[in-house]
Amino acid sequence: MERWLRSPWVLALAAPAVAASALAGALLGISACGARTELTIFGDEAASGDGSGASSGDSAAGTTGRSGPPSSGQVATSGGAPSGYEVASTGEAGSAGSSSDSADAGSCSSRCSGACVDLGSDPNNCGMCGNACGPGLLCMDPGTCGNPPSCQAVSSRGTTDCGPDASAESCCSSPVVPGGTFFRNYDGATYAQMDGLATISSLRVDKFEITVGRFREFVTATLRTGWLPHPASGRHSHLNVGRGLVNFPGTIPPSYEPGWQPSWNVNLATSEAQWDASLSCGPLATWTSAPGANENRPINCIDWYEAYAFCIWDGGFLPSDAEWNYVASGGSEQRVFPWSVPPMSTAIDCAHANYSGLGGGYCSPGGTNSVGSESPVGDGKWGQSDLGGNVWEWALDVGSGGPCVDCIDTLQLPRGPETPLLDDARMIRGGGLGASFTLQSSAINDDDATDRNIQQGARCARAP
Repeated sequence: MERWLRSPWVLALAAPAVAASALAGALLGISACGARTELTIFGDEAASGDGSGASSGDSAAGTTGRSGPPSSGQVATSGGAPSGYEVASTGEAGSAGSSSDSADAGSCSSRCSGACVDLGSDPNNCGMCGNACGPGLLCMDPGTCGNPPSCQAVSSRGTTDCGPDASAESCCSSPVVPGGTFFRNYDGATYAQMDGLATISSLRVDKFEITVGRFREFVTATLRTGWLPHPASGRHSHLNVGRGLVNFPGTIPPSYEPGWQPSWNVNLATSEAQWDASLSCGPLATWTSAPGANENRPINCIDWYEAYAFCIWDGGFLPSDAEWNYVASGGSEQRVFPWSVPPMSTAIDCAHANYSGLGGGYCSPGGTNSVGSESPVGDGKWGQSDLGGNVWEWALDVGSGGPCVDCIDTLQLPRGPETPLLDDARMIRGGGLGASFTLQSSAINDDDATDRNIQQGARCARAP
């Protein structure tokens, strides 16, 4: 069962600034335009065409002199690298090649046919420049527009009809979250430690928690085909030339998120009976052996391995703890609750979220309610619903906190007595059906990766 972590993880690094500098020196960037691809390795003199690569100190989160977080879209660097990316300009066809390129590097990642295009956040770059996806569609590998596998049914409850009053919105809607810099686990109110300045690159984060209907599509497909995640899949492959998020605390040489491990396959059920038994963890479990009234509710009773496998099958990945915290905080706004406007507002009631209200009971008598039921009142800055309440949501990491750039903590390191972690624990966020303080954007918790209960679900994230 989950344990409440009452304070953010305190870094045990003797020289965090030095570690951040070493980390930034190893970050990788890539620019692409049409069929041309060029690689820049920050801090590696051999990587740039003129031998003048950026120094490792140019892009280290945590080395800024700012007293507060920069606004969204800015980074805590002196070299202007946007969200961990840099452009190597060659002046050849497909790149402007002008002296203005260096100035544009602060806001763009590439130039395509003379137009400045940010490949990390521009929605019109499916398959590179100018290929726009229609409303409700995502850019799916290899560069084609479509729906994720869990929402490809022509009409199915819990896949095509999410939102308040069962609107016709796709349950796989995944708004772009622009990258930026913020303080992890900080809101200036309950959480006042400003020791975790972090930079997050743009990504998509699903608007809705994984529904029963979507998870049913996953169970059906995997039982029919025997699908298992490929080794090392589920990484943030749009970052660091496919390596994904970098591990923090830093290592020398740097290590990256491992992705799915074959040894984890044993955690996935292989029969209908096994799935039914696993997903029936209590009287308020939302899974039913046959489609029923719960298809629009969030799937609960799933463990970390099942959540991760689902997101991989669906073309995405689990968000990192830093990414989840960034989205819920509204980036540099540092919101107390995901819906807080102004950011320091502590207003919360059953119109904002489904949780344990002042009377001690749940806002929804049946436990969880349909995803997006409190939308748009309870939505976050970029439109995600249920970031507070309904179910806790699994994140990738084993720990939380610390200054970094596009990072993850997958290192099984000993922790201090203040924030002990289980040997195979993973972070959970969002508060579920708990008390109001557990729904705060910077509230942290963890649970064993194999644990399952009626308050635990997930949402997926995707490449931008």
